Amino acid sequence: MARAGDEEPQQDLPAQVRAVMRAAQALVGIVVGSLSEVEGIVSVPQFRILVIIANQGPLNVNALAGAARVHPSNATRACDPLVTRGLLARQESTVDRRQVQLKLTDHGRDVLRSVLRHRETAISEILSRMAPSPRADFVVALESFCAAAGDVIDDSLWQWDPSIG
Repeated sequence: MARAGDEEPQQDLPAQVRAVMRAAQALVGIVVGSLSEVEGIVSVPQFRILVIIANQGPLNVNALAGAARVHPSNATRACDPLVTRGLLARQESTVDRRQVQLKLTDHGRDVLRSVLRHRETAISEILSRMAPSPRADFVVALESFCAAAGDVIDDSLWQWDPSIG
């Protein structure tokens, strides 16, 4: 939907959709490559659970299922191996002791950081091959796209001090 003040004709939308689809394909390639680091440790749906819990904090299974848009029984089945592998921990809720919350462990955070650092490196290499002006415009457009999609991620998951390692 065009906003007031936007002068771009609506007929450009199909070309824009195709461009975003091509960019999404490139990004999926980066995502798949980054997940190969944790192959056999977590599945794609389990990785999504780790990201949700990292971003939203400790959650009970029902809240997690809602955030992941899956049935609570599927969330439970996906989380059990993550708990077994030490990536998530179960803890009593501080508000209601009858509630059990899932919390990201230090090991879980390390796995997330490793995957997200891999993505950051791959994206950095691609962006460095772009000319500065289109790259700056691209970043502004992506920020707007993410805001429109409602996606927010905690940048601190992958930003690190290179001098530390």
